[in-house]
Amino acid sequence: ASIRLTFSMARDHALPFGAQLSRVSSNRKSPVVPAIVSGLVAIAILGVNIGNPPIFLVITSVAIVIVYLAYFLVTLPVLRRRLRGWPEDQGREGLFFMGRGPGLVVNMIAVVYGAIMMINLIWPRPEVYGTYPWGGVIFVAGVVAIGVVYYLAVQHRRELTVATEHRTEEIAGSVM
Repeated sequence: ASIRLTFSMARDHALPFGAQLSRVSSNRKSPVVPAIVSGLVAIAILGVNIGNPPIFLVITSVAIVIVYLAYFLVTLPVLRRRLRGWPEDQGREGLFFMGRGPGLVVNMIAVVYGAIMMINLIWPRPEVYGTYPWGGVIFVAGVVAIGVVYYLAVQHRRELTVATEHRTEEIAGSVM
């Protein structure tokens, strides 16, 4: 998943070194650089575990918190849009549509559940984080801080576009 995510974000100009990360090998027809980078990151994370097994609790717990954070950062804006009447066409244009009431209820449950699980998983306690109870809070705060700094420094003023070679014909033919 990390290879596919890295490749797709790079091809859409949303990552540093995007040109290198979005290349596809002509021989293998796959993104080689994201595969190598993902492998090296995994090796580095596992290398931290050598001689320090309790850190593995922090790594696995933080990984789960980050997944819930990504989930939350999708469900919350969707809820905000739903509260403002989205989708405007009420599903007539091919979007799956549960109806306004049920869609809002399911979306609210998703937001509340995601928030509760993030708090539960990041709460500093030895049962989850072993000898590093604040490890999850510190690591997640660090990842969020790096993301915010990168967004404000690089992505904030960029126009959101999909790389030309990955656009559908309808979008590729129009001026964005």
